[in-house]
Amino acid sequence: MIYLPAFPCDWVLSRWTGRAHTLTIDPIGVECFVAGPPPRRGLFGRRHTAEPTVAVYLHVLVHGEQTSDRIRSWAANQVAQLGVLAERPDAAGDELNRLTAEQAERLAGREWTPAEVVVDQVAHAASAFVAAPDRWAAYVELGPDRVALVGRGLSLAQAALRTASTDEARRLRTDALRV
Repeated sequence: MIYLPAFPCDWVLSRWTGRAHTLTIDPIGVECFVAGPPPRRGLFGRRHTAEPTVAVYLHVLVHGEQTSDRIRSWAANQVAQLGVLAERPDAAGDELNRLTAEQAERLAGREWTPAEVVVDQVAHAASAFVAAPDRWAAYVELGPDRVALVGRGLSLAQAALRTASTDEARRLRTDALRV
């Protein structure tokens, strides 16, 4: 199965999507973006000074073969990387890797806690790794699928998922085969 956010957003094939092996693509997922509101304009087109808003980001990755520990480790590392990019949006390459490792060390004491993930309007038992109320990772097992979610700019309660339609799943699988 492929899962997409239940809220309206622009989504693209996850950069972590694996290569095709026979008829399966493992893992497969999407990255979702919701742009912040445009700045308000005042008299003579001046922008109002306001708190910068964080763009909503949700990464959903479905695994069939990886172990739950490996998936959770990946998700926690992604949370650390989102924290680095929030502070230093221009970080890249070795610098980004070094800063992510430092951030991961600071988050090392945090535990995965029980949580719920809503899929197709049904709550499922999950576990969550929360670095901040709006920066977290979650892990849920849905039958044979192991799903990792990484979010920024929204709470876990707002990150409801739905099963992708046949056309959406076909589009994602076709995009994955092109990679």
